[in-house]
Amino acid sequence: MSTPVPGGVRALPLAPLFDFRALPTTALDSGVFATGAPPAPRKKPPGAASDDELSAFSPPEVADWYRRLALMIQRKRPDSLAAQMLLHWLDGKGARLTFSSAKVEKLRQVTDELKNNVRPVFLTEKKARVKGGEKWGGVIPRIQKLPGVDPWDGSSPIKMSFTGQSVEVPLAVQAKAFLGLADEDELDLLMSLHTFGLKTEVVVTLTPKPGTPQYKVDFTDWQTRAFDRYDWDPSKHIKVPNPDYGNPARLAAPVAPDKDKITVYHSNAKRVEAAGLAASYDAESTPWKPADPEITKPAEADASRKLN
Repeated sequence: MSTPVPGGVRALPLAPLFDFRALPTTALDSGVFATGAPPAPRKKPPGAASDDELSAFSPPEVADWYRRLALMIQRKRPDSLAAQMLLHWLDGKGARLTFSSAKVEKLRQVTDELKNNVRPVFLTEKKARVKGGEKWGGVIPRIQKLPGVDPWDGSSPIKMSFTGQSVEVPLAVQAKAFLGLADEDELDLLMSLHTFGLKTEVVVTLTPKPGTPQYKVDFTDWQTRAFDRYDWDPSKHIKVPNPDYGNPARLAAPVAPDKDKITVYHSNAKRVEAAGLAASYDAESTPWKPADPEITKPAEADASRKLN
C-alpha cells in the first residue's frame, strides 16, 4: 500500500544554525567601517517590501548572497543539512540529492510517526490515510485475501510499503533559536526540510498459532526513507542572519552590511531560479532501520477480525 504525501513548497528552507545572541552587537565591532562608511542603500523596485533588502540586487548578486549564507552556516556546522541543501539548490541543476539518514532518523517526530502510525498500519491496527479517505491495509487483509491487496500464499514472507502523512519539525524550534535554547539538530532540520515525507518498506513473516486464528508477526526487514521537494514559496519570508554584516568579505556591493539580520523574501529565490542560476529538486535520505525496538518488535494479528 502506498499513500503519496501531497507535494508542496517550503515556507522555511533555511536559517541560522548558531546562537543568535552570539552575533556582533554593533557594526563597528564587526568591522563594517574598516574600509570606510558602508555603501549607500540601493533603491528598491516598485512594490517591494520596505525591508526586502535583496530586492534591490540582481539575480546573480542574490545567488552569491545565498552562497555566502550557506558557507557561513557550513563554517559553524560542517555537517549542516541546511547548508548542503542550499548549495545543491545553487549547483545541482535540479538533480536529485541523497543525504544521510543520520540527519533525520533519531528525530522525535520521526520515531513517533513510525511507532504510532506506520507500525499500526502494517499490523492492521489503524487505518491508513489515503486520498479520498481511510482504508485498512497491512497483514490482515492479505491473510483474509480481501480485494485490493496481494493475497498471502500461506507461507512466503510478505512485502509491504507505506507512505504516510508528512512529518513536521515544529516552528517553536525557531523561537527557541532566538533564545539560544534550540537543539541544533532540530534547528538544522527545520531550516532544511521543515515538512517532509516518510516512505517505509517492510518484510514480515507470519507464524500461525495452532488451534487459533492468531498469527505471530515478525518484522524481518524494515527500511524507511525521508523525502522532500526542495522548493520555495514566493509568498513567504523569514528573518536570517546576514552573512554580509560588517562586510567581512570586503565586497564592493554587500547586502545591508549594517544589519546583522535581514528578512529574506523567497520571491528573490524565484528570481534566481528564473535566471537559471539555481533549480528546485527532489531530495531523499539513505534508508535506515529504526533503532527503537518498540517500532520493530514482534506482534500478533487476529485473522478472524472483521474489518469495517
